[in-house]
Amino acid sequence: MFLAELLTENDRENLKKIKSQCDRILYCLEKFGKITVNDCVYALGIAAGPRRIKDLRDKHNIPIESIPRKGKNRWGDKNTPYVEYTLDTDKYTEFKYFGGKYA
Repeated sequence: MFLAELLTENDRENLKKIKSQCDRILYCLEKFGKITVNDCVYALGIAAGPRRIKDLRDKHNIPIESIPRKGKNRWGDKNTPYVEYTLDTDKYTEFKYFGGKYA
């Protein structure tokens, strides 16, 4: 399921208020637990998703794990590699947007 399909109208309104691309990604990581580069582009309008993930890790000390996955691409090719980013909730305890493990 793509992130764009999971966003509610309330989520969209909240994301409009968030100016920082890093904070938009963090909002989605806290709420949904994972995000991909395609989610960054199509749901959040962030073309440099991996760069913002690196900023979250390095500048904001957010523990984000990269999990290699394989799936089907838009042309039906199977085993296409992609990366799924998740929060390490054992190390990340101070949620900025939601008060616990995934809203």
